[in-house]
Order: sequence, then C-alpha cells, then structure tokens
Amino acid sequence: MRIDSILAFSLSCIIAVALDRITKLWAVSVLQTREIEMIPGIFSLRYAENTGIAFSLPLEGAALQFITLILIFVIAGYYWRYERTNTVSLLHIWYGLLLGGAASNAHDRLTSGFVVDMFALRFFSVFNVADIAISLGALCMLFIYSFHVDTRRTD
Repeated sequence: MRIDSILAFSLSCIIAVALDRITKLWAVSVLQTREIEMIPGIFSLRYAENTGIAFSLPLEGAALQFITLILIFVIAGYYWRYERTNTVSLLHIWYGLLLGGAASNAHDRLTSGFVVDMFALRFFSVFNVADIAISLGALCMLFIYSFHVDTRRTD
C-alpha cells in the first residue's frame, strides 16, 4: 500500500469527524435556543436530536447501535482487505469520508443515545455533516465502481 493512499484515507476520515464534531458543538451551543433561516421556507439551521438512522429514518435503540457498529467494521474490513491497494486515489478519500461520518454518528449514538442534526431542508429532513460525508462517500464510490475497471495493485 502506498503512503499517499493511507494519507488520503486517514485525512478524509479525520476531517469528516472533526468537521462533524465542531458543527455539532456549535449547534448545541447556538441552535438550542433559536433557529436561523438561511433560505426562508426552504433551508434553515436548527437543533434536532435524531434517535433514528440517517436523515431521521425510524430505527432506534440497541438494534441501531448494533447495526451501526457492524456496518462500520464490515466497511473498514472490506476496505482494508480489498481496496487499500486500489490505485484510484479518490476512492481512498470516499472510504475515509464514509467511515469518518459513520464513526462520528456512532460515537453520538453510543454516548448520548441520539445524533445532533442541524441542517433542515423543508421538504426533506434534518441532517448533519456526518450524514453529508456518508452520502457523499457512498455516491462517489458508486460512481467510481460504475465507471472504472478493477485497478487494485497486486504488489
């Protein structure tokens, strides 16, 4: 495995976690007492506690915590076993975003029983930076896997 692959994966994971933690701390300190309208009637910043899965879909409690941890370990294991030697540099970034977002939300669920969300779209849901990282990572991986041949190194 090349050092740049490890660096791309690690940095994207760390950045996803750090940005998510910072925005959640800000939401707790600022948005619990007020909502900030960014685009009136469409998009606002507001504090929400999400006990369900991504984008407030209903699945709660111990089952959600268990499923979350299993998925994190499965994705990390798959990455380590099959993709860490892949020569598509962006793939390492997308895996880092996916795992960083999942780990940050898992931390919240395990320590407080809910995830802090703050980005509210009127016709969609309330979500956070970790949800964005997970979605962006997954969508970009889907794109890469759809249009690229197998580029794993065997050395």
